[in-house]
Amino acid sequence: MDRIIEKLDRGWWVVSHEQKLWLPGGELPHGEAVNFDLVGQHALHIGEWQGESVWMVRQDRRHDMGSLRQVLDQDPGLFQLAGRGIQLAEFYRSHKFCGYCGHPMHASKSEWAMLCSHCRERYYPQIAPCIIVAIRRDDAILLAQHTRHRNGVHTVLAGFVEVGETLEQAVAREVMEESGIKDLPAGVEIAHASEVVEMCDNPATAFREKKDSSLTVGLNMLKSGGGDAFVSAGSTGALLSAATLLVKRIKGIRRAALAPVVPTGNGGAVLIDCGATAEGTPEYLLQFAFMGSYYAEHVLGRPEPKVGLLNIGAEPSKGTTLQTTVYPMLQEAAKAGRINFVGNVEAREAVEGSVDVIVSDGYSGNIFLKTMEGTGLFLAREIKKMFMKSLITKLAALMVSGGLKKFKKMMDSSEVGGTALLGISKPVIKAHGSSDAYAIKNAVRQAKQFASSGIIESITDNVDVMRLEVTQL
Repeated sequence: MDRIIEKLDRGWWVVSHEQKLWLPGGELPHGEAVNFDLVGQHALHIGEWQGESVWMVRQDRRHDMGSLRQVLDQDPGLFQLAGRGIQLAEFYRSHKFCGYCGHPMHASKSEWAMLCSHCRERYYPQIAPCIIVAIRRDDAILLAQHTRHRNGVHTVLAGFVEVGETLEQAVAREVMEESGIKDLPAGVEIAHASEVVEMCDNPATAFREKKDSSLTVGLNMLKSGGGDAFVSAGSTGALLSAATLLVKRIKGIRRAALAPVVPTGNGGAVLIDCGATAEGTPEYLLQFAFMGSYYAEHVLGRPEPKVGLLNIGAEPSKGTTLQTTVYPMLQEAAKAGRINFVGNVEAREAVEGSVDVIVSDGYSGNIFLKTMEGTGLFLAREIKKMFMKSLITKLAALMVSGGLKKFKKMMDSSEVGGTALLGISKPVIKAHGSSDAYAIKNAVRQAKQFASSGIIESITDNVDVMRLEVTQL
């Protein structure tokens, strides 16, 4: 860990003493050690920045010693490492003697720690606050048994925030350390994000105001190719705004649409839209029909999926001006062999499974979806009450337990994972805010299917036939 600086060593130099920082010319030193008279000094490697080492040197310089605040305008990553250096320097300075026996201490050669050779006590550079991690799965909570604990005592995961760490980084480290996980699974990495978009934040501007939020960081990674898909269980409005403005819509698509797979008698149907755009236009619904059809075909595996327009009746004349206007457009698309439009579909028929794609404006689609969710919860509760009335009904429940489990699984949104946001140039999945680990797993699985399905390419290649002006020729 600690070593003597040589002539050819270079990088960023955090020279600190008594919580002060050496800032020649008002800047953090950067370059070869010989240029800053650092050759022969003891230094500690504390990280890397832009491919170069960051060193901490404990030394008091007579001039140009300043506060960490003077480098506040540096990139957050470098600023964080400078803060880590100052805190480490102070830790080593203040732990020259053991707090238990009073004997001199020495620095560990393998980790950031001070050791007492007399009483074998070990000190780590821990700072407040202490974090306590509660990881739950249903009614179970993850506990750990420390090697120092006696009598088989289990505790929640806990520890101190180390120097230079954020609370989020500390949580990730403590979970991995105390659970015995040495490394992340292959292909998994953690991208740091210090901010969170709250449900109370303005959904239209939150991603701009909180540039280091997990939402903004993740979508920027998606945009730049740092990932193939993005899954979020946060604010729907914020996700929609951020995905539209950061990742961008597919060129030619007027509005992105939320397209959940709802349970039906035919194994589920794509409902598009269910709330991304409350008031639609004929062109929006025309594009929704195409995108929903591609999703049903590519992701759900439905060849020539049946597309229905959600309405109050089957007749072409039924509905508002929106429905009566878009109906002939969908008919023309069907005649051209571009989609399999089967006409208007009532909510009852849609639930029974008459179509694979349910096209709707966001307002009506959201009411349809919430009604289905409420009905499912009501039926589940009433069925449970019915079977719990007596011993005989309980025995009956046992006899049909297989069917009940199948029904529960069919109505459970966590089995699907999340809702696809169609029309965005990269795969984006919106998971429910109450998603548990199982739901998130399925949302990730769904995102993988989305990314490999080729649906975005299909939409891009056919966007010209989805335009209103084309259908009117």
